[in-house]
Amino acid sequence: MPTQCIHYITTVMVLCLSLACNPQGERIDQASSVDTANRQDSQDLQEQFGAKADQEQSFPVFQDLAIIVPKESDQIKALDVLPESWLDAVDEALFKSEIGEFISDESWPEEWQLVAMRVSPCSPLGKIADAEEIDRLCWPEVRLVFQPIAKKVRHLSIIQDHYADDRAIHALYRLSPDTEVLRKIQTELAEDQRLSNIEPSVLAEFENLRDQNAQFLLEQVYSLRQNQTLGNSDSKPSDADYPNYSLPDERLEYFDDESALEFSQKLFERVLTPFCQTQALHELTAFSLPLGRNPASAELWSFVGFHQVDGRLEQSNLKILSAHSASLLYEFKGEGDLKSEDVTTTDGDIQFMKDFENLEHEVQNQLLEQVVMDPRTETKVKARVADPYQTLVSHTSCASCHRDNNLLFNFHNLSYFEAQDISIAPRTLNDVKRDIAWSQALLSR
Repeated sequence: MPTQCIHYITTVMVLCLSLACNPQGERIDQASSVDTANRQDSQDLQEQFGAKADQEQSFPVFQDLAIIVPKESDQIKALDVLPESWLDAVDEALFKSEIGEFISDESWPEEWQLVAMRVSPCSPLGKIADAEEIDRLCWPEVRLVFQPIAKKVRHLSIIQDHYADDRAIHALYRLSPDTEVLRKIQTELAEDQRLSNIEPSVLAEFENLRDQNAQFLLEQVYSLRQNQTLGNSDSKPSDADYPNYSLPDERLEYFDDESALEFSQKLFERVLTPFCQTQALHELTAFSLPLGRNPASAELWSFVGFHQVDGRLEQSNLKILSAHSASLLYEFKGEGDLKSEDVTTTDGDIQFMKDFENLEHEVQNQLLEQVVMDPRTETKVKARVADPYQTLVSHTSCASCHRDNNLLFNFHNLSYFEAQDISIAPRTLNDVKRDIAWSQALLSR
């Protein structure tokens, strides 16, 4: 955890959100619509939202858009959100990677839980590192991070109460993914069209619907902190008691068992259920080390990627595109069924390095600008990768985004490494800063 953060929690009571929020035991993908009876009146919320009811509290700030869930809190299980078949697909893909093992032999499906959530009110749709296109051709998105948390596990001769296995799943969901004008823009971008080529009337309709969806998402996020109190107190806290949402840390709601349960219920009802349906997923990625819980000696991590087709996960080849032209620079496809990016801390991706030598000189030069070859020395490249306006996710390798941490073998961007506090990578910090600025610009219009 960054030293400037306030460390709030020591213990959180283990509660079962799936029973509290979903007494029939249905998974989130079985919910057909949002229960409007459980939502705040839209007009009242809009008035408070637009008027900035809490004038002394700016919105949004870091903890509004990046919610860190204490690893002691297993109130939202991965199986409450993800179909079990998706966990099986990740397990199978990692078995076919260089890892060559089923991670479910060590991390059981019921141990996977939500450890972080990021809200991006306008996640870029395009493939070009152009600031105007990044901020205009974008669409609201919710990003969930799941991780297996083992309880009372022995590690290095020490019993750990809550131990985060060195693997994670990132699930990305778009709001209103079937919106016709969104589909049209996506089609045009897939055909290498640029912002300047889009018809003004189409662009105006797209931006109007984009802003409506983003505003609705932000309203739900704002409602998570409405009338914040701890325990059973009905009184509004004084200014000094307001939680500081600006720090990259656990939210104050997790300070108390009762408020933690209430917050998780609201999170489930107002964000996860309406926005994280199975059909809304547009990308899922995962990474893991081999079995044994010993990253320093294992020296191997595999990344795999997926897209969703009719509710099923289909594995994708991971690719690196040019930041300037979106042309394909490199594809991690391996041999046979191998579609993973497999890296070590000392040698990087061995297959990638072999292939690199045979690539055209111009392609090599672009990759040297966009991919971290040596995490110990390439500070300029790491800074470029950490800048959301210079590097989109498609412009670099998974490892380049994930390896700029306090330890060379810590690949967690917004999740836990073993018994340590949450890892927050520089790219994550910068992404949230962009999301905050974009949101505040929208709300000021």
